[in-house]
Formats: sequence, C-alpha cells, structure tokens
Amino acid sequence: MIEKKPKSTLYRGSGIDPQTFKPTVYIGPSMNPTLKAPDIIEITPYSDVAQIKVGDVIVFDSPKEKKSITHRVIKISANGVMTRGDNNSCADPWELKFESITGRVDWTNRGKKRLRIFGGTSGKTFECYVRSRHFMLRVAAKFLRPFYRFFSRTKILAKTWPAAFSPKLVTYHHHGIKEQQLLLGPLVIGRKFAGKKWRIRAPFKLLVDEQKLLVP
Repeated sequence: MIEKKPKSTLYRGSGIDPQTFKPTVYIGPSMNPTLKAPDIIEITPYSDVAQIKVGDVIVFDSPKEKKSITHRVIKISANGVMTRGDNNSCADPWELKFESITGRVDWTNRGKKRLRIFGGTSGKTFECYVRSRHFMLRVAAKFLRPFYRFFSRTKILAKTWPAAFSPKLVTYHHHGIKEQQLLLGPLVIGRKFAGKKWRIRAPFKLLVDEQKLLVP
C-alpha cells in the first residue's frame, strides 16, 4: 500500500498536536476493512520499543521498496517486529527494527467520520473477527463460484439490469490523488486509482461490464 502525506493545513484548528500527529493518506486493500482508501490516518510515534504491542496497527518503511506500509503487529521477538495486513493471508516476509517504524495508527478519518483504530489486545480481537469473517466468506464463495463464474462470464445481469438502477461512475480528487468510484445507491461497489485496475466488490461484478468503464 502507498501512503502520501496531505498538506498540514488540512488539520489547522482541529485540536491535533502537529508535533506528534502525522497525517497520511492511506491507499491499498491489504488492511480492509480496518482501513479503506483514501482514509486519512493519524500516526502517533513510539518513544520506546517497549510501547509496541501485538495488535497495534503501525506504519513502517518497507525493507524492500522505497515506500511506507501500514500493517498490524502479529509478533514481537528479539529479532524484531512481524506484521501482516488484516486482509492478507500470509505474514510479511521480514522482521522490523524499531528505527524503521514510523508510529502507531490510532485514528482514521473517513469522510466526515473520525474512527478509532484499536491496538493491543483489542486490536488482536478485531483482527480475529476479520479473519474469521474472511474464512466464512471464502467457504461460501467455494460453493457459489460455478454460478458466479457463469453470470460473470456471460454478463447476463449487466446486460439486462434496468438502466435506471445501474451503478453510477463518479470521480474524486483527494489531496492530488485521483479516485474513481462506482456507486449503487449509497453503496461504493468499486474503486479505481490512477494507474491501477478496477476493484469491484463481489457480487456487484455481475452488474458491471468493466470494458465499458474506459474513462480517462
């Protein structure tokens, strides 16, 4: 996931201490549903390695690429800190040193809402819930996959769905980042960032012909 810092003036008058608060725009699917692009996350730096707890959501410098990553702490040992995205099945292939960790995500701003991101024991509990939910969805998808593939391949629903109820395409600009969304009523059923492919939620893919979404 890629993160870019918005202008600090966005938080002028918000009551947030600019000395400890580092606002960052979150992009990527690996922490869904805990974090969703383009959330603006609030990062609190750690003053000591002992403050890091299993279950914390942290921002750190990738050991392999020149970018920041936001994942959850799943293990702490003498060798370092191990992490994994809430939406990922495997742990990250590294053990982080304290100096590579930017800080802990305590809050995220999603639209007009400011949501608490729990760490420690509460964070571990929430991650267990998310992973259990993903498991049940995968089991259900296994039985429904043949039907889903048929309708997805033939686009029968997309072709016969009433135009008045078809998804609407809208474009937003968040601090210089272009995002396209597919809306079905109040629901965001698909997202696309510049240079990326469409990510459309199942089962809404059945209602969308992606070949017609060629918007510059």
